[in-house]
Amino acid sequence: MKFFNKKKNLQNEEAKKKKEDKNKEKGEKKSLKERILDKPVKLKTDTGIKVLRFIIWAFIILIFIRGIGTIIKADPVKEIKKEQDEFLVQLSERNLLESRAFSFAESFAREYFTIYIDGKDDYIKRLSKYMQNSVAETVDATGYMIPDEVRAYNIEKYSDNQVDVFVHGIAQIKTEKPGQEGITDKNKKQYDTTLKDVYIKVPIFVDKLGNMIVEDLPLLIGEPTLPEYKRVDNTLGASSADYNIQEDIKGSINQFLKAYYEEEQTQVDYFLIKPGSIKAVGGNSTFKEIESIKVYDLGSNKYQAILVYKVNNSGKELRQKININLEYKDDKYLISEMNTRTTNLKEN
Repeated sequence: MKFFNKKKNLQNEEAKKKKEDKNKEKGEKKSLKERILDKPVKLKTDTGIKVLRFIIWAFIILIFIRGIGTIIKADPVKEIKKEQDEFLVQLSERNLLESRAFSFAESFAREYFTIYIDGKDDYIKRLSKYMQNSVAETVDATGYMIPDEVRAYNIEKYSDNQVDVFVHGIAQIKTEKPGQEGITDKNKKQYDTTLKDVYIKVPIFVDKLGNMIVEDLPLLIGEPTLPEYKRVDNTLGASSADYNIQEDIKGSINQFLKAYYEEEQTQVDYFLIKPGSIKAVGGNSTFKEIESIKVYDLGSNKYQAILVYKVNNSGKELRQKININLEYKDDKYLISEMNTRTTNLKEN
């Protein structure tokens, strides 16, 4: 009996041991899984976090700096407008300076071109209003000269506060007629008069307040030269309009010119594409006749007329030469443009 009990106990112990071994094995597997899943994750170092923080802060600082820069930096549109305004101010100041220098030089030139016989003291006194007296005293005051016309036509900058103004004068040069040696009263003497073109360059100093003075004696210079210029007949090779069209356009232009010289603006507007684009002369002249006309077909119902005609102005007959652009619209030929050139025409 004890043998069986002992055997049973051994079997129970073996079963218990197997169960414990099985639970132990199961427990080991569970702890391995728990170690994988439950063990707190810890970075080996803080380098990653530091780098990430550095990048974020650098980005924030960059945005902040750009924002401050945008606030401080001027608006490009405002900068452009400011530059334009400054340019306009400078242009206005330069134009004002040129205008004042022109006026000053012209006033001086009138006195400079006005010389009377035995009037040296008066001459020096008048010039001293524009230049130092010591300079005025060196000017030759002999002869007899009176200006008909004085006009400044050009200006050159010599330095920041010095300019040279070019002046053209038409002067009456008076020379004593021969055979008057016995006449002592100069007012009773007779003179021959010759008109002469005189060109001078006037050196002018301008102070900070805009005051001006003629620095030295004006320089006699040659008259301005004409630019190189070649007359070009743009109509060469152009297609002439049909005869009937030319006649219709000639009749229309004939009526237009009569209205242009002799009638009011409302009559002129009747012939224009854009009313008011060509202003009427207003009855100051009388249209005579068209001497010659050529009409060219520009295509798309557009035409160009080159013509020569005569007008009468204050009893004097004048020849006029113009080109007129027309367009056939609303069953009539309307004028879009009139210009004084008959050569070197712009492209249409």
